[in-house]
Amino acid sequence: MKVLQLHEYLRLLRAGITEGFLSQSELDRCMSAAQEIWPDTGLLPWESAPRTVDHVWKSNDGRYTAAHITADIKDCFLILFLFEERASSYIVFDIGAEYSGVEYICPLMTIRARRNET
Repeated sequence: MKVLQLHEYLRLLRAGITEGFLSQSELDRCMSAAQEIWPDTGLLPWESAPRTVDHVWKSNDGRYTAAHITADIKDCFLILFLFEERASSYIVFDIGAEYSGVEYICPLMTIRARRNET
């Protein structure tokens, strides 16, 4: 399954979106696919927290359905995309990270600095 980059995710939104819902078979496919790829996401293990579909949208062109699956912290999701009723791609999206301070990390020089936004 393909991991989307942010610009690819934004391209999927260009057609516009409508709040949606998942049928039971779509929900089952999403949760099964999410559990399968979860170890590759860098998130805590699947079993460490209850995982639910928090939000669903469908593209206005009818091509994609996106399921936002809860991750480790508030406003952090694995967004799984269904294309023609099969899981096709995903992105880990941490909405809350946008509002945290900037952190600069250089592991080669063991430098770690945090800049607080004011």
